[in-house]
Amino acid sequence: MTDLADLTVPDTHALDGARRARSAEQKEARAQLILRAAEALYLERPHTLPTAAEIAARAGVAKGTVYLYYATKEEVFLELLAWRLGLWAEALIRWIEEGDAPLSAQELAEAYVAYPASNPATLKLAGLASAVLEANVAREVVIRFKTGQLERLRALGAAAARRTAGLDADRATQMFLRSYGYLLGIWQLSEAPAACRDAFSLPGLEALQMDFVHEATTGLRALWADLLD
Repeated sequence: MTDLADLTVPDTHALDGARRARSAEQKEARAQLILRAAEALYLERPHTLPTAAEIAARAGVAKGTVYLYYATKEEVFLELLAWRLGLWAEALIRWIEEGDAPLSAQELAEAYVAYPASNPATLKLAGLASAVLEANVAREVVIRFKTGQLERLRALGAAAARRTAGLDADRATQMFLRSYGYLLGIWQLSEAPAACRDAFSLPGLEALQMDFVHEATTGLRALWADLLD
């Protein structure tokens, strides 16, 4: 899977001039273009999902082109989240497979946190998944998203089990699911609205301030300690 940031932007006039992409490569290029535009807009205004018209304008395509690929704006962002989760899983699997020594809880925690820490759109979108994205797309789209999520978790569990003697792949898969839930919770606590952050500076409320990387790494290390240390 190619990182969105590494993709060459296609000639948008050439793409849209054809109205419908004819080859598989054209279709993939146009879908990637739409996703890149959506992510850029969302990072600029993370509290509002851009409209299909805004996404189309940023991508340099007609509004109807967006709807050729995605039924709703929520479907665009669910697909973007699936893409980012896939890149995250692939990065972690590569890291696991590059080593020879048994995994340690500390190393795994650091590696797990590295991708979302450097790609903030991942957990920003994940925080919207249940309440917004999955609630406003067709059932088959949600099933496809959840199936992909399970496949990624199983791939992670299998990779961790191959690296660590005595670690059951199914149990590791469940631990990665719990890790994802924990990380999402820590992210939401650390990404408090501006008004809350101002309140945290008041005497007695400083303890509510949270550094995402530190808290996430510390918590995940504790979560995995029984299995790996």
